[in-house]
Amino acid sequence: MNNNGDFVFQATFVRDSKGSNSFGVLLFSNGKLKLLASSPSSLLAGDTESIQVSAPDINDNGTVVFSGISLANKGNNFKQQIFKFENNEMQPIQVVRLNAEG
Repeated sequence: MNNNGDFVFQATFVRDSKGSNSFGVLLFSNGKLKLLASSPSSLLAGDTESIQVSAPDINDNGTVVFSGISLANKGNNFKQQIFKFENNEMQPIQVVRLNAEG
């Protein structure tokens, strides 16, 4: 929570009729709740699916940051990226490639 009473949080919710769990980053500001990101969805350009969003934080200016992990090229390679939501615009900040094969 910031000094203006805005807060951001991660939530788990059921997204489809199959009962699959999804994750979301939500922002409560000026009396309104806004979904900033959810998985599965394509947060990271060129990737097929985001599989996790986490660690949201907000500053007193209302800028939100969080991390997202996605499958890269439908293989065992994952991409982790930090996102910034500011002035109603989502911006990727940094990409780190992870290889699941060790």
